[in-house]
Amino acid sequence: MKMTRKAWVGTACLALFCLWWGVPTYNQWQADKLVDELCAKDGGVKVYETVTLPKERFNQWGQFHVLEKRAMKPGDEYYTVWKTEDIMGKHNSSELWKLTVYRHHFLMYRTADIKILGESIGYTRRGGDPIGPWMPSAYACPKDIDNELSKQIFFKSE
Repeated sequence: MKMTRKAWVGTACLALFCLWWGVPTYNQWQADKLVDELCAKDGGVKVYETVTLPKERFNQWGQFHVLEKRAMKPGDEYYTVWKTEDIMGKHNSSELWKLTVYRHHFLMYRTADIKILGESIGYTRRGGDPIGPWMPSAYACPKDIDNELSKQIFFKSE
């Protein structure tokens, strides 16, 4: 059976499309698998101490807001530190489509004794998509827990 020129062009276009879409998809799958493995090792929330505060200290949505250390004001009792570590690629790259995997480490401290009240660790994969006009995709874990550390540390007194 002899292929026509039209059939060859169609086959070549299909092969190029499969490479253009398939290679990035495979790379994303590998990176997502890495994110899941890293998350299973040390991801999640760890609370070392809970704090009960008067309800007046919470906003209208029931949240107690804790500032980052660099934005602290005199008299602030608690602060947070946020660390991001690149695992693969550079998370702050201007090329959003590039495949990156990074680790978020969020720590909450009491100012008086510099004691860690809790920490949260998560992993994210961003990008790795075929080049196109769309926004890059992302994958993160953990998904099944409330990663808002302050909600698990600070409670309202009745």
